[in-house]
Amino acid sequence: MLDIIKCINQASLNPTAIDTDEWETSAAVFWWLLVHLESLVCAPTPEHVRGASIQETMRERIAQIRCGNIQPVYEDAMKIISWSSNDDRPARSENKAAQEAANCDNWRSAKARAVSPNLVAPIGDDNIDTVQALYSKPHPPLDLPPRPPLSPQQYFLPGKVADTIRKAKKRKGKGSNGDSLDAFIGLARQNRPDIDKELQEVFNLVFQGRLPEVAKQYFTDTYLFCLYKDPSNPSKLRPLGIPSNPSK
Repeated sequence: MLDIIKCINQASLNPTAIDTDEWETSAAVFWWLLVHLESLVCAPTPEHVRGASIQETMRERIAQIRCGNIQPVYEDAMKIISWSSNDDRPARSENKAAQEAANCDNWRSAKARAVSPNLVAPIGDDNIDTVQALYSKPHPPLDLPPRPPLSPQQYFLPGKVADTIRKAKKRKGKGSNGDSLDAFIGLARQNRPDIDKELQEVFNLVFQGRLPEVAKQYFTDTYLFCLYKDPSNPSKLRPLGIPSNPSK
């Protein structure tokens, strides 16, 4: 991951790496790798081809990525599909879910699952109007005169982002792309000035908005799903959005 961050910082020195939307000539491919690396390396393998250990499989995938063979690694990672539709999903016992949390000493989640189970509400034609009504209406146009062209503002991310990352807790929920903060935490906790500098630079690019347009979605979009507030009333929904972990 450190190599990917270095590539982002180096590629972003070239103005065309930000101004263009072409994957071949912008820094977008490195941003894509940053948020998808864990899902590529840690993806499960089909049962019929298993043989090597998990560690050997992960080492092989990392080696393939470093050699630029990203597409076959991606295709291999996308072979596993948990459920093709909501109808295929087996019934989940909330008591079992509470016990799983308790087994991990996550007592807060265990209690919440035991006393207040929330069922996932599939988004479809029957409730799409309710979901869309949860969004606030866009602000009407102000018809202001166009702003004069300005030189890029010289502002920088305050504080030391590596210190903040070091204080974060591992094993938190995955992001929308199967990513987590664990890799960033592992980097920051090496307490190396050169790594701290690279982390500061890459998050400063996000802070300044110096991202290719095709890569901004990883820091602005969220995966939307809903929970039933009251299973007897399908119109009562609790919307939840899962962003990528770097955007948190």
